[in-house]
Amino acid sequence: MGSMITLGIGKMELDWGKNNVFNNHSCLFQKEDIKIVPYYYSDDEIEYKKGFSKNIMSVKRRLDLLGYSLHEIEELYNEELAMFKQQLSSSIPINFHNFYNTVIKIDIKNINMTSEEYDFDYDLGEYVRKCVIQEIKELSTFPNYDAYDTGYFFENLDPYITLRILSENTNNHDLDVIWRFQDIVENGWILEEDIIPKLTTQEKILIVTEGSSDTEIIKKCIKLLYSDIADFFDFIDMEQNYPFTGTGNLKNFVKGLSKINILNNILVILDNDTAGKSVYNDIKGIDLPNNLKVITLPNYKDFDNFKCKGPREIL
Repeated sequence: MGSMITLGIGKMELDWGKNNVFNNHSCLFQKEDIKIVPYYYSDDEIEYKKGFSKNIMSVKRRLDLLGYSLHEIEELYNEELAMFKQQLSSSIPINFHNFYNTVIKIDIKNINMTSEEYDFDYDLGEYVRKCVIQEIKELSTFPNYDAYDTGYFFENLDPYITLRILSENTNNHDLDVIWRFQDIVENGWILEEDIIPKLTTQEKILIVTEGSSDTEIIKKCIKLLYSDIADFFDFIDMEQNYPFTGTGNLKNFVKGLSKINILNNILVILDNDTAGKSVYNDIKGIDLPNNLKVITLPNYKDFDNFKCKGPREIL
C-alpha cells in the first residue's frame, strides 16, 4: 500500500498522499508545532509518533493570511467548480452555499475515516465515493447527484476550503489540525528537514512604518497577542540605515514599488497625524498592485485625552 501522509482533524481526513507524492502543508504550522500525535491503523491499532499539531483557531488565522478568508474561499470554490465543468463537460449540483452549510454542520467527533474498511488502494475519486461520502452522507442528498463526478471533484478540491469552513463551527474550536508525516520519513521517502515550516516570499508580509519605534511596538504586540502567526511578518531592519523614515520618503517608496514587480505582500503603515493622513490621501491616487496596501494607524477614543509626562510635569 505504501507509506501514507495525511492532514486531518481527529479521524476526519482532509488531504492524503503516499510515499513522495503529497501536498506540503507546512505553511499551516510553525516549528514548535512538532509534537507526538496519534496515528490510526487497521485493526484499531494506534501508534504515537511525531507530527504537526495546531489548534484549529490558530490554523484559521493562518489560512486568512494565506488567502483563504470566507470571501476568498467562495471565489476559489466557484473557480474550481467552473474549471471542473469546463474540463469534463459535467456539473456538480453542490454550489458553495450548499457545501458550506453541509460542512459547517459536520460533527467531527463522529467521523472515522481511519476504519479498516477504508484501508485499500483507490483510483482517483474512489476514496471520496466510498469513504468520505460514507461518513458525510449529506453530500449525496442533492438533486442530480452523481457519485463519480462528485468523487472526482471533491478529491481535487483544495482541502483548505473545507478546513476554513470547519473552523467556523464553534464546536470544533478545541480541536487540533494534525499533519501526520512520520511514516514517509521513517520509510525514507523524505527527510524531516524537508517539511520544516518555512513560509515563502509570496506568503510573508513585509511591514513598513515611518519610524523604528512603530515597528518595535507592532512587532512586540504581534508576538504577545498572536504568536501563532508572528512568523508571517517581516520588518525592515531599523538598526542600521533605516531608509524610509518620515512620510515624504515613505510616499516615494510606495510610488517606486508600484512600478516594479514585487513578490512580497507589503503593508505600509502611516501615522494618523496631519502629515500621515495627507500622504495617505496622496497615495490613494496611485494605482497600487494587489499585494501592496497602505493604511494609517487607527484612531482610538481612549487616546483622545490621557495624562502624559512632559519635561517638567504631568500634563
